[in-house]
Amino acid sequence: MDIPSQQIDSGPDESHVITLKQDTLPQFDTRGAISRAIRQVVNLAQVAGMALDSLAHHFAGADLGLALQMDDEGLRPIWARGEASTVEDFQTGAGLLWRQALEAYQRGETVRSRRGYAVPIRSGGRLLGALICSAQEDRLTSLVDFIADELGQAAARLDEIAEVHRLSRELAILNSVAKALTSSLELETVLTATMQGVRELFNVEVGSLALLDSGGSELVFRKALTREHDWVLHLSTELAKGVVGDTIRRMESSLVNDVTRDARFAPDVDGVDGVETRSLLCVPLRVRDRAIGAIELINKLDGPFTEHDLDLLVTLGASVAAAIENARLFLELTVANADLEASRSEIERSRSTLLALFDNLDDELYIVNRSYDLVAVNRTRADRRGEDPRQLVGRRCYRILEDQDGPCPGCRVMDTFERRVKTKRTERIWGPDQQMRELEIYTYPILGGQGEVSHTILQTRDVTEQRRLEASLAQAEKLAAVGQLAAGVAHELNNPLTAVIANTQLIRRDMGDCSEHRESLELIERAGKRAQEVVRDLLNFARQERWEYNLVDVNASIRHALSLIERQWSASNINLQMELAEGLPPVRGNGDRLQSVWLNLLVNARDALEGKPGSVTIRSRHEQDVVVVQVVDDGVGIPPASQTKVFEPFFTTKHPGRGTGLGLATCYRIVKQHSGTIQIDSQPNEGTTVTVELPAAAVSP
Repeated sequence: MDIPSQQIDSGPDESHVITLKQDTLPQFDTRGAISRAIRQVVNLAQVAGMALDSLAHHFAGADLGLALQMDDEGLRPIWARGEASTVEDFQTGAGLLWRQALEAYQRGETVRSRRGYAVPIRSGGRLLGALICSAQEDRLTSLVDFIADELGQAAARLDEIAEVHRLSRELAILNSVAKALTSSLELETVLTATMQGVRELFNVEVGSLALLDSGGSELVFRKALTREHDWVLHLSTELAKGVVGDTIRRMESSLVNDVTRDARFAPDVDGVDGVETRSLLCVPLRVRDRAIGAIELINKLDGPFTEHDLDLLVTLGASVAAAIENARLFLELTVANADLEASRSEIERSRSTLLALFDNLDDELYIVNRSYDLVAVNRTRADRRGEDPRQLVGRRCYRILEDQDGPCPGCRVMDTFERRVKTKRTERIWGPDQQMRELEIYTYPILGGQGEVSHTILQTRDVTEQRRLEASLAQAEKLAAVGQLAAGVAHELNNPLTAVIANTQLIRRDMGDCSEHRESLELIERAGKRAQEVVRDLLNFARQERWEYNLVDVNASIRHALSLIERQWSASNINLQMELAEGLPPVRGNGDRLQSVWLNLLVNARDALEGKPGSVTIRSRHEQDVVVVQVVDDGVGIPPASQTKVFEPFFTTKHPGRGTGLGLATCYRIVKQHSGTIQIDSQPNEGTTVTVELPAAAVSP
């Protein structure tokens, strides 16, 4: 135990040299006072000085001295009272008192001589010093023995107190380090708290931490804290070298109090720039069964490293290793969370994009499970139902979407679930506007984690307009081909027909009115003229004329067409109605050609009544950028199988002799040349509606 030395008195003075008669006894218990005084102090030199001061008060004239063992300096004189020369000799380590003290200390037993009495001071098996007096009086020697014994006990108690203080200090520092380690998951904070605690706890010149990289092949960095609080950083140190590397590799602690005697020592690995390494203590940092680094202490300042230091550093290293690993895991978790957040944001963006695509497609989309429950419905399909998509989810698709009690006729959902294939079917339905709609219905499998079909996507596409455009294109191609053919045929037939009619007329004139062949010649002439009309219609149909285009008032052209057939219709039982909207914008086109379109449509409407009473309505209106004209009759209608052929040349549903089959084909060609559209909707025995749409002309203000 360290015992600080006290200044030895240079000689007796009035306050310490007190003369007492030998037969005068104190009025208080001297031993009790000495014992109480010893128990109230914590420094052995201070205890001894107080005890001997009390003894000197009772034995004036006796020379007294105290010598104590100092750790680094051996036995030293601490206290003396008596004659000046005796005290001076004792102070310099000479004279009888000093020789007796040295003999008692070296022999470890009481020494009696004619001129003095010396008693060794013991604490357990340890010699602490010697107590000397020059008197032989039993009372004095008895008190000296008592004081020596009390001083030994006091030294033992002081050792215990010092040990408690040391343990308390170590525990406080360990608690402080543990608190710092558990209060943060930042690696830098953990390292700083660790090294500050280590330097304070072990009183070393330098403390350092060496950490392995993720691969465990080299020390990524080695961070050292010096006495001046300066950080020294080494990067990429080779693991194979030095005491530190060997400690990590073998995962065994190393205590080296003289580095010159350890062949493993490598200054560039085990040392720190600017510090001469004399001794070191190194323990590995373990996490489970692997080493992640090491703690190294360099140059203990108050003596050599001990086994207690090693045990204490091992205990601290376990907490530090756990804290460093937690900090690393936290950093990895933070990075993973950042990646997860970035992925979540990307997924959210993708989800928003897919949801927008899902909801804004013109096609109807919905997803069902094996029980036909709706999992998702896009807005297009929900709007047709007139409900919010969220209100449809979880309900049977056939019940909520189609008002059926079971799966819809022709449904291919189960085929997709069982066979894991895409399917397609076509369906025709009547729309709310009483128009026929053609739908294509597809099913697509959605595979689960085990490769089974977990859900099915149903896509419904309205292809009515697409089919109409395809039919229109096919019709245009047919008309072009027929036109070319008709032009060639008409020219080839026209000359022979002219010859036939002319010669027939000549023969009739030469034969006279009484000839029995006159009727036959008239039939030949009428047939020839009929053929000429067909040829003329063919030429008109095939002729690609360049028309003059102007701004045309659609309502005016309709009224003019009606005026041409007014007399024919006045005697019939047809109820003709006009519903012409006012303020229609003009269209750019040829008025005569458009007028022929209205005439053809009105004649067809009249013929559809087949001479029976009925009604025909012609109406006009403006919708967005087009002018719409409709001719509606309540006649016999057109069979569905014939509706796709009505615009083909020479096709007619009229009775023989009532039409050539070129009227609607000509209307189709004229409307197309005006960049418009024409379509027919008809139901057998319910009537027909022909709709013509022409682009409105842009008129400058």
